[in-house]
Amino acid sequence: MKKNRLRFFGINLLRRMPLLLACLFFSWSVLVPFYNYLAESMIETRYSISYWSFKAEIRGFYGLRTIQGVRQEWFFDYWFGDSWLNLGLSWLLLAMFVAQIVTLATGIVSVFNAKKTIAAVPAATCLTTMLLMVYQNILLSSSNLLVCTYQLGYWLTYPSLGLFIMNFLSTLALRTPKMR
Repeated sequence: MKKNRLRFFGINLLRRMPLLLACLFFSWSVLVPFYNYLAESMIETRYSISYWSFKAEIRGFYGLRTIQGVRQEWFFDYWFGDSWLNLGLSWLLLAMFVAQIVTLATGIVSVFNAKKTIAAVPAATCLTTMLLMVYQNILLSSSNLLVCTYQLGYWLTYPSLGLFIMNFLSTLALRTPKMR
């Protein structure tokens, strides 16, 4: 009986660790910007916009000085406000935010419930989030497709996706014994 419990605990620990790490990486990717847009206007004014799925930060520069500090747009104002920031991307940004929430929620549920269908959802929505980030970059600037414009929030989706897929495959392969 005790040997069975140790085996059960060991299998679950092996299955849960990559999943917990995936949720940690992915939550970190949500909290840091995924894209930075740099632009210049005709009169030596430059600005930088850092994008999250739920907010944007705009920094304006004139020469080497920052002008007007940092302006932020959050949630509803960011998605559907009259701001020039969203450029028709409102539904894309909202879809990305929802995909991120679903990824984290189903990842956490999957830690406690080892069903195949639940384990597949975080992998699929993490991939969807990644594709939406790339699509937004393409829509914002077809000439600004440099790798350096992608920020840490984008790059952290790759290890998360790998770990979510690994969790899904281990859920398919491992049958955890039932405790009596």
